[in-house]
Formats: sequence, C-alpha cells, structure tokens
Amino acid sequence: MRIGYHCEGKDKRVLHRLTCRLLDVDEDATTAESTRQEDISWPELLKMAHDSVVTLLSRGMDLIIVVADNDGSPKPGCGEDPEHPRHWLHTAAGAHSRPGCRCCDLVSAATVPGKSPVVVCVAVEAIEAWLIVARGIAKGNPEDLSAESRGPGVALKLAFYGRKRVPLSRVTRRAVPLVKALPDIRQIGLHSRSFRMFMDDIDAAGEVLRSTGVLPSPPPAPRSR
Repeated sequence: MRIGYHCEGKDKRVLHRLTCRLLDVDEDATTAESTRQEDISWPELLKMAHDSVVTLLSRGMDLIIVVADNDGSPKPGCGEDPEHPRHWLHTAAGAHSRPGCRCCDLVSAATVPGKSPVVVCVAVEAIEAWLIVARGIAKGNPEDLSAESRGPGVALKLAFYGRKRVPLSRVTRRAVPLVKALPDIRQIGLHSRSFRMFMDDIDAAGEVLRSTGVLPSPPPAPRSR
C-alpha cells in the first residue's frame, strides 16, 4: 500500500505511523511518500497543496493525506482563536465552510478528481498536541490530556520536544516510539476533537480502500446461534 503526504516535512513520520495503526496495516508493508521533505510555512503549504496532490496521484498513491497545523492561540475561556477558526465549531453550527479555516481552505485546494481518497486534517493547535495527549495516556498524567486546549504550536513543541526547532532525529527518538507503544491509539480521540476528526476521515478512507481491494476486507462476524 502506498500513502502520500502533503504536510510539514517531519510530521510525515508521525502521521504515517498513526495512519498505519488506524488502518491496522503493517507499517513495514507500506510506502510513505511526499513531495516535500522540509518544513514549510502555512501559506506555502496551502499554495502547493493542489500540485502536490496531483503529483501524488500521478505516482499511483492508494491514499493521500493533507495536513496542516492550525497554530492558533486561544485565550483562556475561549473556544478558539478567532484568527484561526476550528473546523468542527462552524460545521457543528451548520456552516460547511468559513473563511480563514485552514481545513476548509485545504479541502478546497486539495480537491482533485482521482481514484485516491484525500484525507484533510488540521491538528489543533499542532500535531504535538496529539503527542502530548498520547504521553499523558501512557504515563497517567492528566495535565497532558488537555493539550489541545493550549497553544500556540510553538509552546506545544517546547512542551513535547524541549525545543522550538525540532530535528528529525528527535522526532524519531521521542514521537515515533510513543505512537508505536500506545496500546490503543484511538484513546487519543477521547481527549482531542481534531484527532477524532482524523480518525473518522481515516476510517472512511479505509472503507473505500477495502471496497476497492487495496485493503483486505475484515473477516465476517461469527453467526450467533
């Protein structure tokens, strides 16, 4: 199975392990590809989204995942940073899109006719929030479980990695083993709305992949007697 990613360069390592675990596939039996290796800014990521998806489709990816951090900094008592709208808040209110929502902008930019499902996720406020929650679950630290309500993304990077600019070696050492070791990766969704959105999108993509034979169909449930 081949999975393509359009995201900040180092996030691909974490996203690929999360995706494989959610799809229940062997990571060693999959290929992760991307069109960019280095970290890029949000304007660049959005500008390149369409061309990246087209390129990944042309390479025959079975699944394409487009991800951007929201990078907001909500004030205490507020549901979101008004300059960085959280996607699920306006969709829950009945608005399918909102100007300035990074998820809505990416959906629009990355929509390309093709056979591969495209999954778009905005990790609010950063993908490090998911990792901090995972650490909280693994170590039984309740303070970590509220990571998604904190921000901005730089603060979350500091909280998880201990530095603002994170080399790939530190991602490989700290983040990847944590995701691998967590017994039930779906527990992150109990404490992170954005991770629940990610799970839902991956689950929907998995249904498509099973219906087309890319992934094996699950065994039939035993009949009750």
